[in-house]
Amino acid sequence: MVAAAHEREFSDSLDDHLELLAFYHARGGEFQRALEYLERAAHRATSLGARTQAADLWTRAAGLAVKVEDPAARARIEQRLVELSA
Repeated sequence: MVAAAHEREFSDSLDDHLELLAFYHARGGEFQRALEYLERAAHRATSLGARTQAADLWTRAAGLAVKVEDPAARARIEQRLVELSA
């Protein structure tokens, strides 16, 4: 699996590749794992002050939360989007 290979390859620097890892997990049908990586990427973008990128990542994560039928994740992500827009 491509995502697992990338996780091994980037094991020392996963935080630098969170969005890519989310992409490959989603392509491989591992939507819950993709959601985890997107949330991590969104947190990172938020902490770095990259508001536009963070908003995009949170929005994509919200879509995955719906896809995996995780209302708690959806609520958590929606709260992050509200905080980001304040």
